[in-house]
Amino acid sequence: MLQLDNEALARHWLSLYPKSGTIRAAVFFSEEDELVVVTQNGKNAEPLHSSPFKQRLDECVVYLDDAHTCGTDLKLPRDARAVVTLGPKVTKDRLVQACMRMRKLGHGQSVMFCAPPEIDRRIREITNLSPDVSPRVDNIIRWAISETSSEIERSIPQWAQQGVEHNRRKKAYETYSASSDVETLCDAWRQRESKTLEELYGLQATPDDDTEHPAFQVPDIKSRLESFGISRLSSTGYGEEQEREVSQEVEQEREVERPPKAKPAKPFLHEDVRTFIATGHLNVASGQFIPATNMLQLQSAHLESTWSMGLYMTQDFTRTIQSAGPQSPLDFIRPMNWIISGTDDRKNPIFVVMSPHEVNELLPDIRKSFNSRLHMFNPRVTEWMKSFSDLSFYTISGAIQSSLNLPSREIQSQLSLLSGQVYLDNMEIYYEVERLLRIRRVDRNGSTHMECDGAVLEWIQSYRAE
Repeated sequence: MLQLDNEALARHWLSLYPKSGTIRAAVFFSEEDELVVVTQNGKNAEPLHSSPFKQRLDECVVYLDDAHTCGTDLKLPRDARAVVTLGPKVTKDRLVQACMRMRKLGHGQSVMFCAPPEIDRRIREITNLSPDVSPRVDNIIRWAISETSSEIERSIPQWAQQGVEHNRRKKAYETYSASSDVETLCDAWRQRESKTLEELYGLQATPDDDTEHPAFQVPDIKSRLESFGISRLSSTGYGEEQEREVSQEVEQEREVERPPKAKPAKPFLHEDVRTFIATGHLNVASGQFIPATNMLQLQSAHLESTWSMGLYMTQDFTRTIQSAGPQSPLDFIRPMNWIISGTDDRKNPIFVVMSPHEVNELLPDIRKSFNSRLHMFNPRVTEWMKSFSDLSFYTISGAIQSSLNLPSREIQSQLSLLSGQVYLDNMEIYYEVERLLRIRRVDRNGSTHMECDGAVLEWIQSYRAE
């Protein structure tokens, strides 16, 4: 295992299972510290968040290295069983972190331990086990507590020196508060970054007196050391050059970049919108109705030509902030929940996305109107969520239900993209989304070719993720 990286180990582990069995994929952390999954037939690893195996971990094996056992949370099946490998200097906290990746441990999930010969020998020495008796879990816990105690003993010189530095700086601050001597305060904080070779390894005229360690001159530290049963500390052991085995740990520093502050725009209701509710006819020349293509800021004429012009948005829906600064309107987009259906000048069905303020003000008019209809809409963000794409879930109008105009496949696809819908209803909508994004093209003979566009493919995968 030591000569393999995470991906090589996961692939080797997966190859031990038959291809016709229940195990079909392996989950592991990539070199970019991202959870990925690889299948038995797959050549490249795929991010777990965009893979169907995210909801099917019962068909996967999961490998977590030592650096990722802390903070990883996977919804493993209730009957999952984990193998925890033991190594040198495994403390109690690290062992608990590894085992608790099984969130339902003791309630269906279980763990087993594997140890190399030297660790097995160490466990038997601590617990006085004979060679013909297998170690139990309590024996492993006693060994982990012993390793923890040894680690604490090794860290005492560093802890004592930290206390000495704190005491020295505290006294310097008290002196500074009394005399305002900045130089005294600076001297207490300055430390030499390096030592000469003679200072590190040269002979000294007189041997060090271990009892004269500065820590014993601080009463609180001396009292704690005596409670630990420590009467000597090496004055040079805490900072000298050392060579030790260090476990690799992932260091993450998250920086949340929030949008700049902006003043919310005041909602308004234009008379043209009220007229549209009453008549059901959309005045395209009015500046109050914006095509969906304008909201996406489609610059390519080829891409814009694939979008239907039957979907609009009102000015109040798109205007969420007072655009007095460099903020983009796309940074502040309302959720699409209310859509009004009507017709244009050519009697073609159109759909207008409106703001909650407009719908609330126009609701009495909508209930009386025979020419327009209010539809409730919600993007489908989970697999088991009911689809609202056909806009027939809940409607309000003065007209009878039989006069309901259902949106075309093109309109449903545009609503899915604009609202951030994660799951599409069927393959026809999926093909339509490909057409809208210019991923799929059809030749004159009817044959279909898939275009390779990594950027667009990554966008599609992000929409598929929960």
